[in-house]
Amino acid sequence: MPSHPPRLFACYRQTAERLRCLQEHTPSAHRSYLLAGADRLEQQDWQLSYNLSRSPGTIAHHLGVWSSNFLHNHGGYGGDFPSCFKNLHQANQCDLIWSTVDTLGIPLSILKKLNWLRPPLVYTSIGLPERLEKMPDGKLKRWQRSALNSCQAMICYGWAEADYLREKLSIPIHFIPYGVDTETWKPMDHPKTVDVLALGIDTQRDFPQLKTFAIQHPEKSLRIITNEAHRKSLQDFPDNVQIDDPIPLADIPLAMASAKVIALPVKENTYSGATTTLLQAMAMGLPVVVSNVAAISGGYEFKQHNSCLPVSPGDAEAFSNALFDLLENPQSQAIMSQRARAHCESAFSWDQFVSRIDSVLRTHLT
Repeated sequence: MPSHPPRLFACYRQTAERLRCLQEHTPSAHRSYLLAGADRLEQQDWQLSYNLSRSPGTIAHHLGVWSSNFLHNHGGYGGDFPSCFKNLHQANQCDLIWSTVDTLGIPLSILKKLNWLRPPLVYTSIGLPERLEKMPDGKLKRWQRSALNSCQAMICYGWAEADYLREKLSIPIHFIPYGVDTETWKPMDHPKTVDVLALGIDTQRDFPQLKTFAIQHPEKSLRIITNEAHRKSLQDFPDNVQIDDPIPLADIPLAMASAKVIALPVKENTYSGATTTLLQAMAMGLPVVVSNVAAISGGYEFKQHNSCLPVSPGDAEAFSNALFDLLENPQSQAIMSQRARAHCESAFSWDQFVSRIDSVLRTHLT
């Protein structure tokens, strides 16, 4: 444990919104979400620096692209090697490296295995099991797995993801339930202009499952907010469905508050149960129907608290029935709304999430 305040190097995938929030230095709940709570770690005596403060130069860019392409061309996984190479010197001056995403965690684990990265590395996995399963068996897969074992530890927000990685790797795996800022995401008194709202751009979203509900209940309105990749699968939906492009994060609470029920259909997977959107909606006191995928079937206790309505993944008929029954029963909506808000406040507040992250990171300081 260092005698000085620990120096943490936090690594993120580059997005325009994340870069903007780093440049503006304005404290906000959305900023904290985009930084995975690292801004609040600064309030807990961490000295923070970020990979996004320095853009890769020509040499780092070309070397990084070559490294990533080499791995992909041989059946492995690369990632944002350019950012890793550019920030390697600065990262090595810190006491701990925290990768918040696989696109940085994978190349950082490789640099760690090669002894180019010296401080302990804590890697947050968001879909690593699915990546490993897609890799062909062979020397490269075994080598990449050994690189992952060079990490000090891993953090998972998905219950099944943590279980899978505990079986495959020999390092500590920490399950941490995700969190939500319950002061920002809170109930709003707003007119209900749509019966059902579904939203998200995660690749695991299963919006085509909602077609059954739209066809069976033409009198009900359905709004879907998603990106072009998902829109391609929604072209033959009936007229009672409105499909919109993604909206800014700051506008999502109003969109949610305009709906009677939130629908979050998700494909079976280990890491995502539409978890971020699910907790945001619950914190707003909104009734939610969600696919009970392995990522959230354990660790979050949604069924035990009756704080949302989990439905078997892939069962479009069951999902449709759950939505309709909830829409037709205002009393059930009111009860679920109260339980959802209370569950978030008691178990998933953003302060609790940051505290859990802080505890794991401090555990692995050397």
